[in-house]
Amino acid sequence: MCPICCRCITYIFKLYHGGKSLYNIKNRWCYLIYLWQFSCYNDPEGRLFALTIKQIHYFIAVAETKSFTNAARNYFIAQTAMSRSIAAMEDELGFRLFDRTRHHVELTPAGACFLKEASQIVEQYNFSLQSGREISRSSSTRLDIGFGGYDMNFARFYVSRFMRLHPECSIVLREYHYDKIFGSLLSRTCDVIFTAQTRIEDEAAVRQVLVSHSNYIVGVGLCHPLSQYDTITPDQLNGMRFICPVDINGSWEQARILNHLFTHYGIKPGPITRTNSAIAVTTMLDLGMGVTFLTEDIVLANQNVKKIPLLFEQPATKCHVAANLIPSKRPLIDQFMDFVAQTPFHAD
Repeated sequence: MCPICCRCITYIFKLYHGGKSLYNIKNRWCYLIYLWQFSCYNDPEGRLFALTIKQIHYFIAVAETKSFTNAARNYFIAQTAMSRSIAAMEDELGFRLFDRTRHHVELTPAGACFLKEASQIVEQYNFSLQSGREISRSSSTRLDIGFGGYDMNFARFYVSRFMRLHPECSIVLREYHYDKIFGSLLSRTCDVIFTAQTRIEDEAAVRQVLVSHSNYIVGVGLCHPLSQYDTITPDQLNGMRFICPVDINGSWEQARILNHLFTHYGIKPGPITRTNSAIAVTTMLDLGMGVTFLTEDIVLANQNVKKIPLLFEQPATKCHVAANLIPSKRPLIDQFMDFVAQTPFHAD
């Protein structure tokens, strides 16, 4: 018997459901149960045959990017680890998924067929996972809250006060890169997120509560030459080494405003050090490795960093709290969001 593949699963489903197409089966939970049964297949030699959902995700990523390196970067793993995972899949399946050359990665005919079914498997898996999470949390007192590094102050402020009113509530805090945080909300990994990003693909599905609207200032270490000033002008920033987000032209709000400050006021920075870690920024400022733009409401634990007002008109940044409303079914989420809406933020 050949190693089982998604085409085999589709054929078996047609037998079990009177020839109906796999994709017309409405009971998705049954689909996952059967999928699990037939993917954990024993061959004649008694070897357990199975693929993990992570392997399937990796396979789809390589197929879409046509690059092991880019796929590995998207999942924050080494290229060698990605290659080993795909090779293990091919060994398990018994056929090659990709034709590899020095400069190109292309799907084989078998790999192209497998990709169609694999995408359906991931879609059904995600649907069932979301449904399971919704059911398991429906009567729980747990809140999963995500935030970007620079929004930790907002999460800390509201979570600490909400827990005083709801001591029975269990809180899980998760830190994300800014281009991943909305995905954590839409996938229901997080119930609520704090973020400075304002561009949302489906605004009708997300409730937003504005918690902050503040001006930018300059952050410098006490050992930096600019620390002697009480205000800063654009000319004083020319030639200075800056600490900036990794993607200065990115879509999230802070990167967009920083780019505007540079271009609108003709600031010509010196060498730029890039990081998306708030802790790394504070450490580099303390060591005098550069300057950066911060917002007035950001609280720095490091007392060796000075915040200096700017002497020119500038845009303000926003920080939103967002919660998925479709479907919510979680009174605790609504309670938390209402609490945020009714409680003005102030820096402790």
